[in-house]
Amino acid sequence: MLRRVLWLVPLALACPRPGSPPLTLPPPPEVRAPPPPPSAEETALFDAITTDYMRGDTSGALEEIRAFEAKFPHSVAKPMLADWGVSLALVGRPAPPLSGVRWFATAGDYADQAVTLVAFFEPWCPHCQVELPQLELARRDFEGRGFGIIGLTQLSRGSTDADLAAFVEAGFLHFPIAVEDGTVTEAFGVTGVPFLVLVQNGRVVWAGHPELITLDLIEGLVGGAPLPLPREGLPTTPP
Repeated sequence: MLRRVLWLVPLALACPRPGSPPLTLPPPPEVRAPPPPPSAEETALFDAITTDYMRGDTSGALEEIRAFEAKFPHSVAKPMLADWGVSLALVGRPAPPLSGVRWFATAGDYADQAVTLVAFFEPWCPHCQVELPQLELARRDFEGRGFGIIGLTQLSRGSTDADLAAFVEAGFLHFPIAVEDGTVTEAFGVTGVPFLVLVQNGRVVWAGHPELITLDLIEGLVGGAPLPLPREGLPTTPP
């Protein structure tokens, strides 16, 4: 009996009842070949974009991104470079006011230091849990030289003040942190965390992911060096 039932199953599936819509099978899954490895030219241009981004050459990096998108329209790096272009477009804009935020402990302001790094983060974000303590170490390296950090969070995904307190304690963070309603995030065009913005003289001078900021860049801004930094030397990331 079991064999007979199993034998009838495909017949039942293949033969719809009278008046029922015809049976349609889903198309087979599309099999795509893996993308070819990048050419030497593609890799070289991507490396040039990365280098110019890290040395603060906004116009150079944007021009190279446009050239990359035109020359390699199907590159797997294209979506990431599009995000970089959005971040670079922030450079030169006035930093939005920090009014309406709720300071967690100590209040802060852009004008407190000659160069202020604004770090957007969330306590639940694993990358933030790694990157912000590293930024705190960089802040200590430049302590007393006109460099400061302001942290901004929306306490999203149900995060609480207790979660924020635990985040601050675990990272040994000693810079001003504020909770905001998303107004500053939207004004800066932030779409994900962690995200960093360097502010000098009330204007954005650099913006991007923590992996793209360097101690050389901070050193240059604090020391009054004009951007972009020279190409000589390898960029160094925060410890």
